[in-house]
Amino acid sequence: DTAGQERYHSLAPMYYRGAQAAIVVYDITNTDTFVRAKNWVKELQRQASPNIVIALAGNKADLATKRAVDFQVSRNPEKLLPKQIR
Repeated sequence: DTAGQERYHSLAPMYYRGAQAAIVVYDITNTDTFVRAKNWVKELQRQASPNIVIALAGNKADLATKRAVDFQVSRNPEKLLPKQIR
């Protein structure tokens, strides 16, 4: 578990270097967090194991009326994110 804030970004590699799997979580009410997920995926692909399995999870599902990330986009992240997303 690492913090998503930019100020902690330099510390993150020590947590996921060599990882076999990762879950990248974004806030469904905030499109910026979904966009940043792409950067986290790229970072994981550079720093973690070559065959890492990456899952993308949207949180705050209870706030569906405030959804900012389109449901269909979130169901098909491969259109925005690398193919290694599972």
